Order: sequence, then structure tokens, then C-alpha cells
Amino acid sequence: MLSKINNNISIQEIFASIDISLKEAAEIKTFETCQLIAERLVALLKIPDEINRTELLISDKVLQKRDNDAWTHKAPKYSDRKAYYQLAKENERNIDFKLFWAKKSNRRTISNLVHRVTSNYEDDELLYADENLGIDFIVPDKADRLIIALSSNYKIRTLELHKALTNTQKQIFEKWYKSPEDANKKTLHQILWDSFDIHPLNKEFYRNIAELFTREVQHLLSHKILDEQAAKQFTTRLIGRIIFCWFLRKKNIIAEEFNYFDAKNLSATEFYNKKLEVLFFDILNTPQNERNNLDRKTPFLNGGLFEPRKHDYYREKKVFFPDDYFIDFFYDFLDKYNFTTDESSSDFQQVAIDPEMLGRIFENLLAEQSNETGEQARKAKGAFYTPREIVDYMCRESLRLYLAEKLGEDNRKEKILNLLLDKKEHEFDYKNDRAKLNPYKARLIEALDNLKIIDPACGSGAFPMGILQILVSTYARLDGRLDPRI
Repeated sequence: MLSKINNNISIQEIFASIDISLKEAAEIKTFETCQLIAERLVALLKIPDEINRTELLISDKVLQKRDNDAWTHKAPKYSDRKAYYQLAKENERNIDFKLFWAKKSNRRTISNLVHRVTSNYEDDELLYADENLGIDFIVPDKADRLIIALSSNYKIRTLELHKALTNTQKQIFEKWYKSPEDANKKTLHQILWDSFDIHPLNKEFYRNIAELFTREVQHLLSHKILDEQAAKQFTTRLIGRIIFCWFLRKKNIIAEEFNYFDAKNLSATEFYNKKLEVLFFDILNTPQNERNNLDRKTPFLNGGLFEPRKHDYYREKKVFFPDDYFIDFFYDFLDKYNFTTDESSSDFQQVAIDPEMLGRIFENLLAEQSNETGEQARKAKGAFYTPREIVDYMCRESLRLYLAEKLGEDNRKEKILNLLLDKKEHEFDYKNDRAKLNPYKARLIEALDNLKIIDPACGSGAFPMGILQILVSTYARLDGRLDPRI
């Protein structure tokens, strides 16, 4: 049994205790520390009684043993591969939460753990009316952080906690803490689900970007360093390069030992000249064997983003910045957000800044560079943001038409394509459904191998990434050797 939750404990005290445990998890990396974080998060829902910690056995009909072994580690002190909790029924909260120690924490593993292990009230209120509301916690392989997963109509939203709670995460958990104690399952689930809505996060992030953009442009104009058009172009490139590098850091692509983002003890202009200008132009824009700098680890990127332009004043030291500009940009802004390089889809969203944000920044800041209206500027420059749902639909339907042509007049092709492209991940049986696809396997894989895709406008790469995600799933359904879990 867990210790009784003190209903008088303040939200600030809960946050402080979670931060202590998150720091500990990042340093010592144990399942038990992540388990404690999960239990403290549940305390935000102000459960006034004890929590029963039990084990929930996984039926072979639900999850084959091979999959179970492939997905999770055995939780310490449990014979099963997860710790399962049911809140005491007399509190009328009707909540279950499960804690998994996952070997991989990618979207496919999380989707299967959330949807295939147990039935969820929130996925079908009519079919699972008697089931409890579920909250799933995933401990990644290294046990250095905790991922929270919520589900609704078989769609998933996740939130990753690492090192310390960000301001955005505290705002989310404040909504949990303020949820009415007498709320029924439907109301409580809606509160939880809405708290993980990514749209307010994106709006807040872009609002801060716009403020940083305006601040630098006005500084350049007030000091008569650049004219308005050049100032906007320079600042747009600067912000785009910095955000792109932040994603590279998430993937450990930039060698951190060179401290390119250490803006302390330097003026903003000195920092740009000595650190950012070196990273952008001498490192990321220069092949490793041609560098004079000691950094031979950070790779050369040949996409043109880091190619010096006319008003970058490369090596001329003519660009100036407001005091503490990069201190505010990095430490007071970017460090407060979680970044992910795993592009979200309409069925799986992370409460984090993902590469799609580059498209939003590109579209909106580009519109700022014209004296026309924003809409006219977008039309003139071809900068349009396309929502995820539309990207997913267009990519899937394009692939469907291509494969349908390759299958010819086969009278079963619609059923085959529905099985291959439309069946939800948690419903797809990798043994029986794959066997149904087997007669078409060679023809379909050959078609996929010969597929050529072009997106002339490209922009932030939303469409290429969208089709790539669908292709990975399609290959995995056809051939187990191409399954990313293995």
C-alpha cells in the first residue's frame, strides 16, 4: 500500500518534491525513483484515501509473450512487467494508473502499451462504460525520466518529464490539481485530455518568438545598422538557425563540450561573434576535414541553412544585439520548453515543441517581411502551414493511390490497402494480419522500394516526414524483419 496522501499538502510542495525526484532520476537512473514521481503526480488529483497497488496479469490473448518481452523490463518486486494501481473505489474517482518500464519509449511501443494491455474507458465510453479511467506512466529504458500518456478515442497525447518541471508542465498539473473532486469519469477525463492540448503551447511559444524577433529588429533599426527589410531577413535567419540547432542538440548532434550556447560572461554581440557565428558558418557549414576549429565531431550540414548571406556580415562584426538578448533567448525562454525531434501526428501528439514549429515560424515571420498584409505575403512567397491532420490524410491517400495502381485489378486490393494503411496500430495483429498480407508482400515491398517522392515546396519538411512515418509503419506490417521494435 502507498502511504496516505495528505489532502492538505499544497501544490507548490508537490511540485518541489517532484523536482527533487526528477533531478535524482536524471542522476541515479532507477525505476523506483520514477515510480515515486508517478505516485506524486497522482497526488495532484487529491485522492483522499490510500491507493491499492496490485498486479495485473496480461492475458496471452491480449498480448503475446514475445511482445511483452520485447516491450518491457520486469518491474522490480513484481512478477508482472508493470506496476498496476487502482485507486480505492470509495473515493469515487474511478481511476487506474499503470507504470511500465519500457525497453523503447517510441510512439509504437507507447501506443501498444496504452491500447493493447487493458481496455480503456476513455477510448470507448459505451463499450467500456464499467472500466476505470486510465493514466499510463512509461519509464524509459535508462529510467532517467518519466513519460505520461493519456488516451481518447484511440488517440494518444504524451508529456515527458526530465530533470525539472517546466513552467508549461506546472500549468498543466495545476489543471489536474484544480479538477473538481466530485467530477465524474467523463468530466475528469476531459479535464486531463484538454490539459495535454498542444495548441496553447505552440501559441505561447510562437508569441515569445515574435517578441524576440521584434526586439532584435527594432534594435537594428534604432541603431541604423540595417534597413527594415534586411533587419527582418537577418533576424528571421538567426531565429530559424537557433531553433534548428536546438533540435540538433536534442539528438546530440552538436558537440556540447565546445559550449556553443554558453552565453554567460559575454555581451550579446561578443557571444554571437565568438560562439554562434563559429557554429553556424565555421562548423555546420564547413566539412570536418576543412575546419581550423578543434570541433571535428559536429557534422557538416550541406542544406544551405548555414550558408552566410549578404546581411549576415560574416567575420565583419557589424551586427549588434540588445543587452542580454541571448541570455533571455536561451535560459529564460528555450530552456523552459521540452523539445522533441519525433514529429507528432494526428493520432499521437507530444506536449513538446517539435519540428513542425519551424514551419510555423517560417510562415509567420516570412509574412512580417512584407509591407503587404500577412495573407498577401504568404501567397507571394508560397509560405503556408498545413495542419497535421491534412498532412496525414494527403500522405496516406497518395500512397494508397500509388499502391492501388501497383495491385492492378485484384478484387481484394481495397481490403488489403485498408488492412495495410487504415487499421489502427493497437488493432493490427502482427501474426494473423501479416499472414493475410503475405501473398501480396513481394509485390508491395517492391513497389515501396521503387517509390519516389518529391515535395518541391518542402518548407519545414512536414510532408516528407509525414510520408516517412507512414512508410515505416507500412514496411513493418509487411515484414517482421523491418519492424522497428526488433
